[in-house]
Amino acid sequence: MAPASRPIVILVPGMLNTAAAWSRVSPRLQDVADVRIADVSTQSDIPAMARDALALIAPGERAYAVGFSMGGFVVCEMLAQAAERIAGIALVDTSLRTESPRQAQGREKAIAAAQADFEGNVLAAAGDSMRPARRQSDAELVALIRDMQAEVGLDGFVRQSRALMTRKDYREVLSAVTVPALVLCGTEDALTPPVLSEELAEAIPGAELVWIHEAAHMVPLEQPEQLAAALRRWLGASTAPGAAASTGGDPLRAPWQDVLDFWFHAPEHPEYLTVREAWFRKDASFDAEIRTRFGPLIDGALAGGLRDWEGVPDGALARILILDQFTRNTLRDTADAFAGDVQALALALQVIDAGWDVAMPPVQRQFVYLPLMHAEDLEIQQRCVELYRALAAQAPSLASALDFARRHRDIVARFGRFPHRNAALGRDTTAEEAEFLTQPGSSF
Repeated sequence: MAPASRPIVILVPGMLNTAAAWSRVSPRLQDVADVRIADVSTQSDIPAMARDALALIAPGERAYAVGFSMGGFVVCEMLAQAAERIAGIALVDTSLRTESPRQAQGREKAIAAAQADFEGNVLAAAGDSMRPARRQSDAELVALIRDMQAEVGLDGFVRQSRALMTRKDYREVLSAVTVPALVLCGTEDALTPPVLSEELAEAIPGAELVWIHEAAHMVPLEQPEQLAAALRRWLGASTAPGAAASTGGDPLRAPWQDVLDFWFHAPEHPEYLTVREAWFRKDASFDAEIRTRFGPLIDGALAGGLRDWEGVPDGALARILILDQFTRNTLRDTADAFAGDVQALALALQVIDAGWDVAMPPVQRQFVYLPLMHAEDLEIQQRCVELYRALAAQAPSLASALDFARRHRDIVARFGRFPHRNAALGRDTTAEEAEFLTQPGSSF
């Protein structure tokens, strides 16, 4: 049996999905949970999918079942078959409704079209259930979805379509739920619109409803950070005595979450993942708050600590923020303001090389690139500009960051360093640099 501090979490993919559907969420849960991913690509009906998912739970174990889209129906069936083995349920972008005659007719047409040309009528539409802006700008994510669909294949598509057409009515099962329940939905989901999640949450006693912002249907791939954060909080509240009443007592809350929630706001905050003026201006009260709340973490990171955070994307991002941003806020106008730059740059490059950055929301992703913008190295600066160019293409609202990247690069190209740092670092200033520093925009 798994230790109490490591709850078992069964992740159930959706239609035409493989385990890769959870590839950006699972790493964000593995430090607090025993994560197991079900395979629903080979069975002919929902009950068979549920039986195979339940087989991942050993005798004597109980698990938290998390289902995405079609996987939500599988989770409901798991409850119907073995409620005593389910410790909690989370339903992501799904519904409680059965197949209507009109939907069944539409599926029959989709099956016929797929059998006529699977690549042209199914694979070519990969990414259509994402936000249009994300679909147009994130070729890597579209390719991931297409590869999953190709792996499940035509036969899998037909089997899953038939399984959905014959799914049961789970309203009675859900009305009897006594375990913790979480319902999550992308605010821009057109495939299973938010109203269906509202309906679902109302049908489950005590269910919590969480909106995932800047996401359509493919929440696990579009917004893995938001989804994982919500699941972590839910698991903590569900497994820790007293944790629901005090987040400070939540043993499943990641140690870096306070950093992310402070900088970006918590996911439930109305300004979550919006650009904050406080990030880019001098504000003594903001700096003092950082020093008061995170002073020991800053000192520890500068001394080489918190490296255990680097094993997951969110932890790595938080350590970058501490080394690259919190230092600049709390140690302004001193040499120590730049003391974390070498570590921050090395970690940022590690995150980029691992591909973790592209799975982050754009507002967070820009902070992975800032250590490159702060580097007094022209090759790194040129790479920084390319990264911000790609970011601006995906998120036009962040286009100003690309301008800043270019300005930083041009200064390093001209001087080999940032002249405005000379005073703090005790470096001599050349006559050319002194003249440059009298001009607007010469300092950051």
